[in-house]
Amino acid sequence: EFKYFMHEAMVNARKVIYEVGREFGKVFGRTYDGLVEKYRLNDAKAAIVTIGSIASDAKEAVDNLRSKGIDVGVLRLRFVRPFPYDEVREELCSKNAVIVVDRNVSMGYHGILFTEIRNALYSCPRKPEVKGFIAGLGGRDVAYFDFEKMVMKTFSEIEEHGKVILPSEWFGLKHNMKEVS
Repeated sequence: EFKYFMHEAMVNARKVIYEVGREFGKVFGRTYDGLVEKYRLNDAKAAIVTIGSIASDAKEAVDNLRSKGIDVGVLRLRFVRPFPYDEVREELCSKNAVIVVDRNVSMGYHGILFTEIRNALYSCPRKPEVKGFIAGLGGRDVAYFDFEKMVMKTFSEIEEHGKVILPSEWFGLKHNMKEVS
């Protein structure tokens, strides 16, 4: 029963997060409303998905890519639990490509956020191509130009093969390591 109550509390946290975000906005004049933050995503054909502070560099990459005519946006998850399943589906099901950048890894598998995002998009009527990158582990920097490279690598893979070949891969290693399959 204890685990059930924990689960129920996490599900109910969704409502509290929205309420507190609106209250914060009334007091401070800026809102942190919701479980996700969207940046130039409405008309984007592709999306970079990440969490935390590296989203700032992702936004800078989006601005640079947009200036070159590449329609991409950012979906930053502000909360991982409760997982913003509905928000992720609403924002990403219509995209052609989703590039997930993780600063973590589930050893022997993929990045944890990649797995969550791919699972959320599984039942989309038309599934976008989802590509994951594991980057920035051990405190390594992930700069805006790294995001640009990840987007272009994903686009190249889709253009050349019609789909993502490797679901996820490591990015920015000092050595040429085997990619995750």
